[in-house]
Amino acid sequence: MDVEKSNENAEMKEPIEPEDIDEIDDDEELEDDEDVEDLSVAEKVIGVFIAPKSTFKYLAERPDFWSAFIIISLILIALGMLTMKNLMPMMLTQTIEQTQEKLASSGMSEQDMATTINQLQKYMPYFFYGQAVIGTPIGLVVAWLLLTVAVFFIGLMQGLKTDFKNLFGILPWLSLISMVPAKIIASVIIFSGKITSIADMTNMRVMAPVSILGIIPQNVALPKIVEGMLSTIDPFYIWSMIVMVFALEYVNKCKRSQAITTTVIIAILGILLSGLFTGMAGMSQVSVG
Repeated sequence: MDVEKSNENAEMKEPIEPEDIDEIDDDEELEDDEDVEDLSVAEKVIGVFIAPKSTFKYLAERPDFWSAFIIISLILIALGMLTMKNLMPMMLTQTIEQTQEKLASSGMSEQDMATTINQLQKYMPYFFYGQAVIGTPIGLVVAWLLLTVAVFFIGLMQGLKTDFKNLFGILPWLSLISMVPAKIIASVIIFSGKITSIADMTNMRVMAPVSILGIIPQNVALPKIVEGMLSTIDPFYIWSMIVMVFALEYVNKCKRSQAITTTVIIAILGILLSGLFTGMAGMSQVSVG
């Protein structure tokens, strides 16, 4: 009897081989995946704002580029069309005036000038609306692609095994935090009647009131590029960068310090590029004016 019991105890205490452990871990991972509840598109949108950690943890496992693309594109196109309708008379008038001055200085005959102006009045609205409808989704994809490429290579330089496809499926959701609120604020400003010229649309002191630039007194002169950089830093941009840390931590399966390093680099690049492009746009409007 004692021999039988000792044999049974030996069998019970028999060590588990590493292969068996791997099999157990694999089974547990499968069970965890099966327990994950699907999030609807609405739950993802709401979760980005009120529960970013759990939402991006879910998106890291199940990237969803198309939902983010469609939702953000529709929001920005709708806001663009509404604001364009409000700005159209002013934009047409000033564009035609500038064109008339250029044509007159070129020595064009009055008849040819009249024909050109009539064509502008007829087709220019389609051009402006086309920018909102076609340019918006194309611009979003290009911006997200550049962001994903930057994050991908920064991850590689840190020795991370980054997945480009997963990154491209999760990073666009950050635009719900940074891009959409900024566009809504700009639309409110336009509807308030503060925009009286095309130059005002590139005046970041007017268009970005909640940014760092917005708290700097108007009489403090700054280079256009610096204004563009400061106009980028607002509560929404800062919050989107904080959320990016969680997103990268989950999608790259890396340490938080590595996610923070990548995010800081991306944040600085975003501020520099925004300042460059906004500043160039502002200076071109000044030269035209």
